[in-house]
Amino acid sequence: MVSDAGDAHDGAVQQDLVLQEIKMRKARNKIRRKYVLMIFVAFIFSIALIYRYSYVIEINESIMLKKAALEKLENENSLLQKHIGAQTDLEKIRLLAESMLDMQKPDKDQIVYIKVPRKDHALIAAPYNQGGADIKNLFTYVVEQIRLIQERLIAD
Repeated sequence: MVSDAGDAHDGAVQQDLVLQEIKMRKARNKIRRKYVLMIFVAFIFSIALIYRYSYVIEINESIMLKKAALEKLENENSLLQKHIGAQTDLEKIRLLAESMLDMQKPDKDQIVYIKVPRKDHALIAAPYNQGGADIKNLFTYVVEQIRLIQERLIAD
């Protein structure tokens, strides 16, 4: 009987050791799960951080490209303004008019000064009928319109 009690005691001790071993495994697995979960969360945060940095870099690159394009357009606009300024030089226009269009400055007796009233209003000439018109009719029309304009200006 003593041996049965010793065997039962040894079996109970062995069973306690097995239970302690199982509890220790569960505790280690629980700790491992926590570590794996913490590593997974850290991995997710690092991926989110890397994505955010790459997005910022991409946006920054887009801004730089647009700034370069803007600077190029501003330079082109500046060159065009200089070109327009050179084309609107009055001396150059005068030379072109004299050489290419055979224009001349008017003599003193060709200059006509017109008294313009201070109030603003528009004078509209009657339309000229060009059907079958010759030079004499055109000249008569122009002279008549000038006479009408003078009458209106004198009346004001």
